[in-house]
Amino acid sequence: KEALIIGTSVGLLLLHEVQSNAIEVVGRFDGGVKCISPSPDGDLLAITTGLGQLLVMTHDWDVLFETAYEDRCEDFDVSKDFFIISCVKYSICVGVLKPS
Repeated sequence: KEALIIGTSVGLLLLHEVQSNAIEVVGRFDGGVKCISPSPDGDLLAITTGLGQLLVMTHDWDVLFETAYEDRCEDFDVSKDFFIISCVKYSICVGVLKPS
């Protein structure tokens, strides 16, 4: 199903399912969600928080990787194959999940 993932400045991670128009809270992060980036195939989701945490999660919301980062990235790309995360500076952060 087609869905939109939304991170808020108050720390909510929301999943909006397009067909049903339903919104579900799928996560909460201290310091707010700064940015979200899906992997190219949509299987992984990278999230940065306002407290300087970087998380990589599965589409089932399991955390695969979590670490603190020093350079406060505003946007980034994540690659499933090599677990590479590269930071670039942009201001709008919304990820579209791959339909399952």
